[in-house]
Amino acid sequence: MAMCSTVIAPLEMSAFNACKSRVKFLEAALSGCRLVATPIPDMQVIGSTHLTLANNCDDWYEALSELPNTNQRRELAIRNMNFLQENMKIDGLKKFGEL
Repeated sequence: MAMCSTVIAPLEMSAFNACKSRVKFLEAALSGCRLVATPIPDMQVIGSTHLTLANNCDDWYEALSELPNTNQRRELAIRNMNFLQENMKIDGLKKFGEL
């Protein structure tokens, strides 16, 4: 992920996928990437200031058509790392995010 600017997490809406966790957000945030994801409950809890929720094909198209510039990516990376530090235990994972 260190070579990516955007990570995607498309999931079919189902009872099984509704139980999935926010691991993809954790991976993207620690890598400094933005995340575009299906709005499963655990992603909705994170909020739209930290990721892009895509409800349908048009949302996916729009989100993936927009390429964030360097300043936007940096601001999002800082905001997401602050979110992780305030809301999750990531002490052992900080080195991964510094790669």
